Amino acid sequence: MLFGAIHNDIGLLHVRLLYRLAFCLFGLGCWSAAGVGLADESGSQPQLGPNHLRIASARSAKDLKIVDALAEQFRFKFPQFTVSIQSGGVLNVLDDGRNSLADVILTHHKPGETHFVKEGYALRHTQIMYTEYALFGPPGDPLQLSAEKDIVSVFKRLAQNEAEFLAPSPRSGTYMKIQEIWTMAGIDPDWIGYENTGGSGYATLLQAAEFGVYTVAEMATYLSNKEKIQGEIIPLFRDDLDLRNVYSLLVVNPLKVPGVNADLGLAFHDYLVSEEGQNFIRQFGEETFYAEILTPAAHLDPGLKERTAQQILEEQTKELNLAIVSSISLFVLLVISVFLFLRMRVIERKHIESEARNAALELARDEIMLSNQLLQQEIEERKITETQLSKVIELLNTSEEELRKYHDHLETLVQSRTRELESAVKELEAFSYSVSHDLRSPLRSINGFSRVIMDDYYDVLDEEGKEFLKRIVNASLRMDLLIDGLLQLSRISRQEPQYKTVNMSSLARDVLENLCAGDRSRHVIVEIEDDINVECDENLLRIVLHNFISNALKYTAKIEQPHVSIGKSRCGKGVCYFVKDNGVGFDMKYSDKLFKPFQRLHSDEAYKGNGIGLSTVQRIIQRHGGIVWAESTPGQGAIFYFTLSPARDNLLLVSSSLPN
Repeated sequence: MLFGAIHNDIGLLHVRLLYRLAFCLFGLGCWSAAGVGLADESGSQPQLGPNHLRIASARSAKDLKIVDALAEQFRFKFPQFTVSIQSGGVLNVLDDGRNSLADVILTHHKPGETHFVKEGYALRHTQIMYTEYALFGPPGDPLQLSAEKDIVSVFKRLAQNEAEFLAPSPRSGTYMKIQEIWTMAGIDPDWIGYENTGGSGYATLLQAAEFGVYTVAEMATYLSNKEKIQGEIIPLFRDDLDLRNVYSLLVVNPLKVPGVNADLGLAFHDYLVSEEGQNFIRQFGEETFYAEILTPAAHLDPGLKERTAQQILEEQTKELNLAIVSSISLFVLLVISVFLFLRMRVIERKHIESEARNAALELARDEIMLSNQLLQQEIEERKITETQLSKVIELLNTSEEELRKYHDHLETLVQSRTRELESAVKELEAFSYSVSHDLRSPLRSINGFSRVIMDDYYDVLDEEGKEFLKRIVNASLRMDLLIDGLLQLSRISRQEPQYKTVNMSSLARDVLENLCAGDRSRHVIVEIEDDINVECDENLLRIVLHNFISNALKYTAKIEQPHVSIGKSRCGKGVCYFVKDNGVGFDMKYSDKLFKPFQRLHSDEAYKGNGIGLSTVQRIIQRHGGIVWAESTPGQGAIFYFTLSPARDNLLLVSSSLPN
């Protein structure tokens, strides 16, 4: 105990002495730095030199005044330094770094930053904060953009309506964000009314307000210039992860660009990523815009996390080295003390060891006897366990034999049920085919006699009789169409597809020509994607296209500018095909009736039909191993999708989008 206390006291003494020495050195360094600061204050502040920091800032950050505020806080914290700020486009400020015109760069152009780092111009690259973009447009939201679920859907609606839209200069970060969203939407904005102003995001926002058109700009830019805009445009869509505008700080590498002040650049960087700098960014945004517009983001930067972990490791290593030196010194003293103590107690220890050895022998003897008893008990228990295990194995063998017999019986039962089901299906198809043929003969008689009455006795009938006779004729004609549909459905169910490569684009044009041959008065805009080649039965695919295109023409008959599109798109990892129109559409809650025979979503008075066409389409698609589904909104048209491939991945991915 005495030597342990001595050991602890000596260790603490060494540690305290080392810490005092470190604090003295640190105080001397602070005194030296204070002396430099005083020397700078006593004379005029130089505009360039070892204590001058040059910041190149993206114009948007300069307009928000955040870069000026951060520079002022940095000068307040380090009064011996001077700071100058120059602003420009996000790519221009990167060029300033390459041309030795800046020590640090604050920008928000991710591709440009990545290229800057790969070229070796960046000594340090860290994301500092992010702001929020928003889509701005006329008050009242005439296109109902705020109802969309994400910014990609908003841009698609803008493209569908060919809305007037202003984009800033291609060298601005806002332009890159807009192009990024158009790319995600898969749209090339080339319509009349989509213009590039060639100016900054701020200037573009003012022009959009002046003309009452759409644009994308930072919320901070909008809030800081709200009085100039005077409500001509308002934010219509925001709060989307794809609308974040991340600002990064890059310290220019002096090995790549001679003449830059990397030490001051790193000092400014360390201030911005510190808790003090990040809190100042948040407070500045809240106090300036009364909203959380500027969000600190240094804690999200992976490079900063790695560097912080490395610093912590280095500090721990230094502390460990100090502890090792102290431990070695204490160990030497402890060894000497123990040696002297052992010399004084050697005789007594031998006596104690002898007594302990005898006691250990007695204890070992007792333990051996106890171990023998336990070993005997274990042998008896093992014999009992082996007996029980033999019974369990015998029981398992019996169960396995019974399970095998049950499996064989179940396999026989499944084969029997399968044969019965196949026979029932064939009988049902034959019955449907027979009934359809048997119904046609009396139906033709009814239709023929009705025609005779119409020709020979029409003038004899009163108005009510004439009306009844017309209904009989129309009903018989409609019944004839239903029988034709049933016969076609029955033939398709029994017909095996003959696969070959078919140009679906040419086939669709041929079907469209046949459908429009009898009516040249209508003007329908039809877009058919070129060179869609598929593996299928050509005759069956012609029936599918005939039903889809005839439905599209029928349900756009009352539309002022009917539009039909035929093409293909990606569905999961595979390909699906579609026929789209801008007709009356339907309510998706009734979509389960679409592909059932005789089920219709529109009245026969409004739109003629027999309710068999989509059932036939579904049967053909199923014969090809594919699936078919539809999406629609009342008054906004419908789109029918189908696949011709039985690939499991495609079906799983596509089926997730099917309506309930």
